[in-house]
Amino acid sequence: MEGWTFTDGFGRRFRSDETGETLESLYLCEELSAAEWTEALLVERAARLESCRHRALAAVRRIDRRGRRGAGAVVVVSEAVPGTRLADMLRTPRGPRTPPEGWLPLFRDVVSAVAALHAVGRDVSHGAIGPQRIVVRGDGQPVLVEPLLGAAIEPLGMARLRLWSQYAVPVPPTAGTARFDQRCDVMQLGILALALGAGRLLGRDDFPNRLPQLLAEACPREMPGEPPHAGQALRGWIARALQFDPRSAFASAIDAEAALSDLRAREQEEPAPGQVTVPASGPTEPRVPRVQVARPLPPADSDPEVGPAAIVSSRRGPRRRSLVRRALSVSSVAVGLITLWGATYLGARSYLGLNGPIPSGVLVVHSRPAGLEVLVDGSRRGVTPTTIQLRPGAYTLALRGGRSTTLVPVTLSSGERRLERIELQRGGRTPKRISEELGRGTGK
Repeated sequence: MEGWTFTDGFGRRFRSDETGETLESLYLCEELSAAEWTEALLVERAARLESCRHRALAAVRRIDRRGRRGAGAVVVVSEAVPGTRLADMLRTPRGPRTPPEGWLPLFRDVVSAVAALHAVGRDVSHGAIGPQRIVVRGDGQPVLVEPLLGAAIEPLGMARLRLWSQYAVPVPPTAGTARFDQRCDVMQLGILALALGAGRLLGRDDFPNRLPQLLAEACPREMPGEPPHAGQALRGWIARALQFDPRSAFASAIDAEAALSDLRAREQEEPAPGQVTVPASGPTEPRVPRVQVARPLPPADSDPEVGPAAIVSSRRGPRRRSLVRRALSVSSVAVGLITLWGATYLGARSYLGLNGPIPSGVLVVHSRPAGLEVLVDGSRRGVTPTTIQLRPGAYTLALRGGRSTTLVPVTLSSGERRLERIELQRGGRTPKRISEELGRGTGK
């Protein structure tokens, strides 16, 4: 079946049958086709990708130029993937938000495909990962298409917001022009996860200012008493992918895939926080040690008939044995209850973060200039300067002023008082951050 299939900022796609194979041709937009370097860069990148094979990665067949040399459109010819663009699927309202367990299998396949791409070489990246470049087959298998567009768009030197609004391509903040390297791919994977969690395409206002709020919505923290879910463990992974803290950011999709696999393994192996395992009823009780009580010796002045040899025939024997059995029964029950209560108490304290003497931490937030809006995991917490009491854990602190948002990863331990001071710089330079522990005090 021939015809136009999908259009976005990069251009229009036309599907056709050639020599028995269905191909899809992306006619790049005028801005990219007119650039003198586009064709050569794409030819070089396509040659690098010839050896890369993955079930979730579409193969690029060739790079053409249709029309007069130097004036026609540059065309990326790839294998046609039957299915629906993920972007089209996310444009349709789906009702209630899908929990991470629902979209994680698809997302893992995409991460695996990008990791295979990065394995070709450190200088190889996709550059434009997003719902517009993912096709979902009828069996639910995602396929990442057009894995070379970053090579064409990087030389344009566009501003970060223009790349997002015109091409739907998010890039990390940099001091100079945007770099479409492997770290950029990983950040785009993080943005993709937020879109899947939100169940919609992200709009112009979502990037970059609303990323902390979107993360909190996609991976909400579980409430006390609620069993943990995949989203809770995934929160930290997405924060690293989004490079909230450059020091802990993934260097490539290879590292990101390994960390994602570790999360999955831990979810399957580790018990839920605060979970109490009650020993099964039966002859063996592995978690409650048996108490061996020696047979009591008879008093020195007792009658011979109550000794060990006379218990069977003694009239007092059954009563004594009954008393001993009752004593042992009460002892066993008491030991079991004490053990179970102790495990429950310790488990509950561990689950609620109450192992230390102080159950909360205090975050003191200052900024220059003052009066910036403060958000913690997407929730508004006043303006600077301010003092916030939080439960121990990892958070994303956001300071918003005007059109700029500064993201700061913060980890609080029990009883800790921590100062975070952010000084905005002129000319769009990276803000200066001062983070120090002020000591420990009494939490509430």
